[in-house]
Amino acid sequence: LVGGLLIVPVLTSLFIASVTLVISSMSSNSRYVKIIMILFFFTSPAVAEILRDVFRNSYFELLNFFGTIQQMGTFLLGGKPEFSFPAWISVLEVVLIILGSMLLLYRRIGKLEAQLESGN
Repeated sequence: LVGGLLIVPVLTSLFIASVTLVISSMSSNSRYVKIIMILFFFTSPAVAEILRDVFRNSYFELLNFFGTIQQMGTFLLGGKPEFSFPAWISVLEVVLIILGSMLLLYRRIGKLEAQLESGN
């Protein structure tokens, strides 16, 4: 329980920060980035619920940004999961998204450094 109290906020912060960084790295126009971020953060619960109801499959709740964080938190803190799929999948999703976004950012920074070194 004590470990979960430390792990949940760290994973949540890294998850939100990495998603935000990946979205912001997609465009140099800050207006587009803000629009994409608002759409992503605030429409993901509705999209997940619509897909879940249409296909009658609770795994679409993994598309729900806030639901994923909540499911991860209940799993790591020993609570009862809200959704009917195994809660460890939410933890795996969060960790994979953090690692994938860090890899993407690392590659983008490497390309930028190579351009700066070549003088372009």
